[in-house]
Amino acid sequence: MLKIVIVDDEKPTLCLLNNLIKNIEGMEVIGKYTLPSEAYVGILTLKPDIVFMDIEMPGMNGIELAGKLLEKDEDLQIVYVTAHKHYALDIFKVNSINFIMKPINPEELTKTVIRLAKFKGIRQNNIEEKNYIKCFGTFEIRAKNGSNIKLTSKKSAELLAYFILNRNLQIEKWKIGEALWPENNENHVTSNFHTTLFRLRKTIEMFCSFINITSIKGSKDGYCCQLQNVDCDLIQFDNFYTKNLPLNAETIGEYEIISQLCKGELFEDFNYEWCYPYKQKYISRMVKVLEETADYFTKTKQYERALSYLYTSLKLDKFNESTNHKIMKIYYEQKDKNKLLKHFQSFQHVLENELNVPVEGENMRIYQKYILQ
Repeated sequence: MLKIVIVDDEKPTLCLLNNLIKNIEGMEVIGKYTLPSEAYVGILTLKPDIVFMDIEMPGMNGIELAGKLLEKDEDLQIVYVTAHKHYALDIFKVNSINFIMKPINPEELTKTVIRLAKFKGIRQNNIEEKNYIKCFGTFEIRAKNGSNIKLTSKKSAELLAYFILNRNLQIEKWKIGEALWPENNENHVTSNFHTTLFRLRKTIEMFCSFINITSIKGSKDGYCCQLQNVDCDLIQFDNFYTKNLPLNAETIGEYEIISQLCKGELFEDFNYEWCYPYKQKYISRMVKVLEETADYFTKTKQYERALSYLYTSLKLDKFNESTNHKIMKIYYEQKDKNKLLKHFQSFQHVLENELNVPVEGENMRIYQKYILQ
């Protein structure tokens, strides 16, 4: 078991790191501090294996605190958490090559912890990467050792994606065939389905024991897909979304974790007709989560963090008036005329050239109020 202490003067980041680390088996958070002076005494007393350290803190910055701690314990592992790349040189000066950029990426955090565990000679089985299915962005299946598992055909990948979206449900065979082979007659659908399913099951048998596709016999033949001992971004997102958590200082960490998953549309490489409604549903939900996360940081005047989530949202839906409005409003609050004008012109170009419509409503009012005054 690796003992971990977190030091950050921002409570949302403290909560975020705590929640992320709790999800990694073999990790135990034994201390959390917002004040460097208290952290110094606590770390020397608790003797953790790893300290996650913010750099910009009042009184004593993270690099100074790390230097004092390493004078007392040269084996202590420090992981710096920063939003500023220009600190990299200072980090190397205190004999550390470990730093994580904000906003925090859960995968990068896990890789860092695993690397440090190996460095300290801790090779417990429970400090390993899990099997992983990635549905947002490019569809990927990764084994514990990090290798990508390749399916034998595009149709096998499409069938598996369909099963994952309908996991734990009994799906009738005709419904699957109608979705994946809409233009074929019944005989061709049956033949194509069984061939594709056979190939998919062969791959699963060899490499993916964490996926189980069961045949269900009866008056309505069907299939049920279940996933075990595997992490999946789609499942993680669904579980979060259905909880409908209130957004506050205690839950913003969870919102940030989920926001990190929203880096691409569902099954980005798939252009199948059956998939389109799912894509639209998840784009809408991801934009909602990203905007809500950004709203929290806008209210607390952490504008750069808010903008990072809004621009991520814009990559999913560049026509979204609400997202564009929130970006322009932040530049308005920052009194940054140049960036506001640049964003307005970019949004105007997208609307006029791709949708043949003008900028209207609140976005035009912000432009007129600030740029034209």
